[in-house]
Amino acid sequence: MKSYAQAISSAIAPLSSAPKKKGDYVAIKVNPKAYEERLKLCSYSLIGRVVLSKGEEPWKILALKEKLQSIWKLNSQWRLISLGRGFFQILLNSEEDKAQVWGIGSLHLKPGILRLQPWTQNFNPNTQRTTNAQIWVRFYDLPLEFWHPQILSDMARGVGIPLKFDRATLEGDYGHFARMLIDVDLSKPLPDSIMIEVGEDCLFPTLFFENVPSIANSDTQRTLKDFCSRHKPNFVCIAEPLCVFDSISSTFWRSMGLHFIGSNARGTPSMWIFGSTAFQDATIVLSHAQHVTVSAKYCGIVHRISFVYASVNYITRRSLWNSLMDIASSDDPWLVLGDFNSVLGAHETTGTVSSISCDDFRAALTVCDLIDIETKGVSYTRIGRGRRGMVLSRLDRAVCSHSFLAAWSQISCVTLPRSHSDHHPLLVSCAAGTSPGPRPFRFQGMWVSHPSFLNLVRSVWSSSVTGSGAGIVVQKLKLLKIALRRWNWEVFGDIALNVTNANEKVMLIQGRIGSEGFSDDLFRLETAALADLDRVLKQQEIFLKEKSRVRWLAEGDRNSKFFHSLLKRRGGNKPLSSIQIGENISSDPTEIGEHVSSFYQHLFSDPGNDSSDFSLIREHVPSLVTVDENASILRVPSFDEVRHTVFSMDPLSAPGPDGFSGRFYSHCWEIVGHDVVLAVQDFFHTGRVFPGLNSNFLVLIPKLPNALLIDQFRPIALGNFLFKVITKIIADRLAEICSRIISPNQFGFIRGRQIGDCIAGTSECFNVLNNGSRGGHLALKIDIRKAFDSISWPFLFEVLRCFGFSEIFIGWVAAIFDSARISVLVNGSPQGYFPCSRGVRQGDPLSPLLFCLAEDFLSRYLTHLGDSGSLTSISSPAGMRAPSHFLYADDVILFCRASPQNLQVILDAFALYGSLSGQRVNWEKSSIFLAKTSMGLELLIFSPCLGCAGVVIL
Repeated sequence: MKSYAQAISSAIAPLSSAPKKKGDYVAIKVNPKAYEERLKLCSYSLIGRVVLSKGEEPWKILALKEKLQSIWKLNSQWRLISLGRGFFQILLNSEEDKAQVWGIGSLHLKPGILRLQPWTQNFNPNTQRTTNAQIWVRFYDLPLEFWHPQILSDMARGVGIPLKFDRATLEGDYGHFARMLIDVDLSKPLPDSIMIEVGEDCLFPTLFFENVPSIANSDTQRTLKDFCSRHKPNFVCIAEPLCVFDSISSTFWRSMGLHFIGSNARGTPSMWIFGSTAFQDATIVLSHAQHVTVSAKYCGIVHRISFVYASVNYITRRSLWNSLMDIASSDDPWLVLGDFNSVLGAHETTGTVSSISCDDFRAALTVCDLIDIETKGVSYTRIGRGRRGMVLSRLDRAVCSHSFLAAWSQISCVTLPRSHSDHHPLLVSCAAGTSPGPRPFRFQGMWVSHPSFLNLVRSVWSSSVTGSGAGIVVQKLKLLKIALRRWNWEVFGDIALNVTNANEKVMLIQGRIGSEGFSDDLFRLETAALADLDRVLKQQEIFLKEKSRVRWLAEGDRNSKFFHSLLKRRGGNKPLSSIQIGENISSDPTEIGEHVSSFYQHLFSDPGNDSSDFSLIREHVPSLVTVDENASILRVPSFDEVRHTVFSMDPLSAPGPDGFSGRFYSHCWEIVGHDVVLAVQDFFHTGRVFPGLNSNFLVLIPKLPNALLIDQFRPIALGNFLFKVITKIIADRLAEICSRIISPNQFGFIRGRQIGDCIAGTSECFNVLNNGSRGGHLALKIDIRKAFDSISWPFLFEVLRCFGFSEIFIGWVAAIFDSARISVLVNGSPQGYFPCSRGVRQGDPLSPLLFCLAEDFLSRYLTHLGDSGSLTSISSPAGMRAPSHFLYADDVILFCRASPQNLQVILDAFALYGSLSGQRVNWEKSSIFLAKTSMGLELLIFSPCLGCAGVVIL
C-alpha cells in the first residue's frame, strides 16, 4: 500500500525556479505557464457568499451544492470551494455555464441568501466588506392589475433579491403602494423608478427605500447636514458610505461648505474624506486600504491627521499597524481617529475578546507612541449582534502624538448620538486657548528657592496699610501679588526657555573643551554653567510638579518630562472642554462658562419652599453640648495654636482666589506670622469675616470617566488658605464634641470611627436578610440628590440650637455662610461671582462636621421609628434586633421587614426630612435589596410610590 506522500508524489512538479533570499523573505518566482494555466481555469469562476440571519443553521457544502444544482441545472461538472467567512469560489467549466449562473443571479435559498459577484484576481475574503442590506421597498403609482406575485417578484429583481411580501401587499388590503423586502446592493446607485413593459406600453412606478443605512439616504444626509451646521467641522470622514461617490450630487457637499479631498486605496473605497473650504490646501500624504493620512496647516504648523477604518480581521489589521508605524517617525503633530475595529481589553466590550487582537493594538499604540484621548459621552461606540445577543464595544476612538498634545491646550473627543448607523460619530475638537477669561494668580513653589525671595516678601510686608485684623493681611497679600508677578518675570522669565538656554551654554563650553583642549578657565566656566543648568532644571521640576499635582514621587527625582507629559494630558483632556447643554454639545468656552456659572448659582440658591416648623427637630434632637464645651469652641486661639494649625495643613493643596498656598505661609512665617495670628484672632473676637476673605473657587471633578452633563460633576470649593485656618481651628475643636453627641449610626468624618466598622455592620445585616422570617427582609440604599449643596441653613441652625450650641457659635456659622462668594473655575478661568443661600461647601474643613450634625436628625428620627414600632426592624436568628440604618456622610442604607407598610413609613419619613432639610431623595439612583423569602415581591418591586431604579434579589 502506498503512503499519502507516495500517492501525491506524482503531483510534485520539477524545479522551475530556485528560491532566493530577498531581505527578510524567501522569494519564489511564479512559473508563468503554470500561472496562466490556473488563471484560465479560474476565468470561468464566480464568487458566492451565503448570508444567514441570526439563528439560521449554516449549509453543509454538499447540501449547498445539491441545492444550487437543482436550481442551475448545469450539464457539465462544476466545483464549490469554501474560501472562509462564508465565501465560496464556484469553478465552472465554460463561459456558457458562467453566463447561465450569472443570469439567474443571487438567490433566496431558505435559509440564507446567496449573493454572487464576479471573480477577480487576488481575491481575498478577509478584505471584503458587505455592501448589501435587506430593505423594505415601496412601489408607488402601480395599478392593482399588476399586483400579481410573479409580476411583483420580477419587479423586485430589478432592484435586488426579493425576500418576502408585506402582508397587506400579498392580501391586497392596501392599494397605496406595494411593499416588499429586498436584498439590495448599496454600493450601486439606488434607482428612483423602474420601467415596466406591457406590450407596447410602459409604466414607471416610483420607488421608495425605507431606512437605507447609506449616505445616499435622505434621512442620513439630513443628519449629516445638521451635524455640520452645529459643529462646523474642518474635516469630515464618512466610513462605509454604502454607495458610489458619483451617486451624490456635488451640490450636497457644497451646501455644507465641504470639498472632497480623497478616499482610501481599495477597489470600492470605504472612506471618503472631506475638508472645509477654509482648508483648501489639505493634501493626502498616504492612502492605504485601511487609513487615509491628510496633511494640513493649523496656526502655521503642519499637522497630520490619519482617518482609520480598520479591517474586521486581525491579520489584515496588521497591515494597518505596520503602515502607521512607518509614518510615526515624523515630528509633526499627529492625530489618529476612526474605527479601529479592535479594543484594548475586556473592559471595552461586553462580548468576547481576542487576546491576539488586543496585544496587536496595544503594541501598535506603544510603538507609535500614541496617547489615548479620553472619549466623553457613551462608554461604548458601537452596537452589533454577537453569537449571544447584542454586543457593545468601544471600537471608535482618537489617539494622538505627544507633539500634538503639546500643540493644543484643549483637546476633546465626544460621542454624538447614533443615527442611521451602528456606530456613534466622534467629534474631536482642539483649541489653542481655552480660557474665556484671565488666569488667576498662583503662588509658585519654585520661588522659595531663590535667594532674593524672602527679601522681596519682607520689603512688601513692611508696607504701611490701614485697617486691622484680616484687612491688613488681605491688603498686604494684594501688594505682594503685584510685586511677585513683576519679580517672577524679571528673575525667572520663561522657564522652558531658561532650560533651553542653559543647555545650549553647557554644550557650547563643552564644545570648546573638545576643540581647544582642557584649561582651568574652561573648567570654571563649565562648572558654573552646569550649576546654572541644575538650578533651572530644579525650578522647572518644582513648577511642573505643582501644576501636575503629583504627590507620590519623591522630592529630588528629576521627572520634568513625566510631569510635563502628565500636565499636558490633563490639560488636553480638560473635563469641561465639551459639555451637553440641552440637546446640543458645546465646545465654546464662553458658552460653557455661562452655562456652568448659571447652573451653580441656581443650585446654591434657596428656593424658599422648605418647612419652617421645626417642632419635630426639638422633639428628637437632645441638648447635649455642655457649657464648658461651648466655651472651648469660643476660646480665642493663641499664637502657638494658630502656628500649629498653619503648619499642620497641606502646604501643596490648591490655593483659593488669592493664590497663596500653605507653602507661602509656612516658608514666610517669620515675616507674616504675627499678622496672620492677629487676623485669625480678629474673627474669634468679632465674629465677622472680612469682605473677600471667604471667596472660593469651585472646581468641578467628574463623577464618572465620560462626564458630559453638568450634574455629572462634583463641586469642590477651593478656599483661601487664611480663611481655612480659621475654619480648621473651629473644626478641630468641634470634632471632639461631635464624636460624643452624633449618633453611633454615622461613620463619616467622625473622629474615632472607621469606614471598616460601617462596612462590617452593614455586611452583618445583609447576612441576616435571608434568615427565613415570615415576610422576609429588605435593605434600601438611599441616594440623596446634591446632599451637601442643598441642605437648608435654617434647618442646620435649628439642629445646632437643639444640640445646645451657643448662639454666638451659631452666629459664627451664619457669618461664615453669609460671607461666602463663589466663582466657578472653567478650564482654569473663574466664571461668575455670586453668594449662596443654602448648602455647605465640600472642601472646607468645617463643612463635613456641620453636615453630619444636620443629618443626625435623620438618624435619630429613623431610630425613633424603629423604637416605636412604626418601622419593623430586622432581627437575627438569635432574636437580636439589628440596627435600622447606617450612614457614611450622605450615604444612607436602611434595613427593615419587607412589607408595604414599612415602605410607606420610609417614604413618609424621607418626605418629611426633605421638607425640613431641603434634601430630596433621588429614587431613580436608589436601590432596594430583597431577601429571597420576601413575600409580595411583585408589589414591592413595582410599587409606583417607590420607583427605585435598582432592584436586587439576594
